[in-house]
Amino acid sequence: MESDSRRCKQCNKLINLNAGRRDRIFCNAGCKNKYHNTQLYNEQQEIKRIQLVLKKNRRILKKLIVRKDRDQIPRESLLKEGFEFDYHTHQVTSKIKSNLYIFCFDYGYCQMNDNKYKLVKAFD
Repeated sequence: MESDSRRCKQCNKLINLNAGRRDRIFCNAGCKNKYHNTQLYNEQQEIKRIQLVLKKNRRILKKLIVRKDRDQIPRESLLKEGFEFDYHTHQVTSKIKSNLYIFCFDYGYCQMNDNKYKLVKAFD
């Protein structure tokens, strides 16, 4: 047997299902708007946080690519700068040697051997 009331998804107050639509999940329009605005805000904050990490990764790659020893950068150097390997924008597999290059916008890296990375600017 279905109950004649349920709780609001936002404020947790009881909703009388006998008045209005029986499938309502909010007690009023204000709670509905507040719930959806909170959801949108949380999503935007997560996207903003990811964008900041991607920008930071790009700055680190750009900074390290101008070094003279850029042929092979140790993983520890990238981590020391604050690089986060879990965040990148895209991947490209080279046609000649089938190496996997991982990019943060226009700067990327390819894992070589012994936890060393080759840094590159985007392919043309």
